[in-house]
Amino acid sequence: MTFNETIKKLLRYPYSLLPYKYRLHNSYYSTKNFLKKKCIKKNFFIKNYQLNKIKEIIKYAYKYCPGYYQLYKESSISPKEINKLEDIFFFPYITKEILRDNLKDFVSRDLNLEKKHYIK
Repeated sequence: MTFNETIKKLLRYPYSLLPYKYRLHNSYYSTKNFLKKKCIKKNFFIKNYQLNKIKEIIKYAYKYCPGYYQLYKESSISPKEINKLEDIFFFPYITKEILRDNLKDFVSRDLNLEKKHYIK
């Protein structure tokens, strides 16, 4: 065993008793803070992306599906009222029974009729 290794071995335990703020270099904390900010930005971009996709889907359903248009009109809600993700809870729910009983109303008018396949 070399002299350096012996010193390292002897100092390992006393060094471990030092608080982290003295053992770690300042760059550790600056990097940690930077990554926290990036994570916050990443979460913001994810939520923003989700909100935009939900808006697109609801606008499409409102425009091309008479069943959704009717439901939104009866609930006096329009796609323009979605400003945050939580606003989705104000929109009416669609049950399996509603879809089954009014299937033609919930099929997009934007699709070609020849390309539609119904599976029971």
